[in-house]
Amino acid sequence: MIVAMGAIYYTNKNSKQQILVGKYEELFEVVQLLGSYYDVFMHLSSKIAIIKDINNDKIQTIAQYNIERDKYLPATEKNQIITYLSRLEVLTNCYTKKSLHQKASEYNDLMLVFYEYVFTTGSLNKEIRYKNGLPNYDVFPLMIEDLKKEIISQIKLL
Repeated sequence: MIVAMGAIYYTNKNSKQQILVGKYEELFEVVQLLGSYYDVFMHLSSKIAIIKDINNDKIQTIAQYNIERDKYLPATEKNQIITYLSRLEVLTNCYTKKSLHQKASEYNDLMLVFYEYVFTTGSLNKEIRYKNGLPNYDVFPLMIEDLKKEIISQIKLL
């Protein structure tokens, strides 16, 4: 009887670890997939800057920007990004702790700001959180690598 209870305990513990590993792997994947949109987000952010510059007439209206944006991010991509953002938030809030939670939350916030800015051509969150501009091509890869390393280290601790 004691052996059976011990076996059940270790089986349950192993199952919980496997579930957690699966969630961390999913978090890693979502971070990677959202990161693949960075170039498009930066490109479209520069187009928004052109709209806001009254001395530049390359793109004169938001409607013209929306046409340009939809070339890069059609409705199916927009929906996919929403799915990734939702999943990132759930995984971050339900399965991460301490420094991983902080890093994943910061990444989630950044990607939400990108999404809001690109799809609404303005974001109060961008103005509040990124007054000096969004992370550039030097900073973003380091940020995402650091987050992925943190996820991997959490998996190895299990």
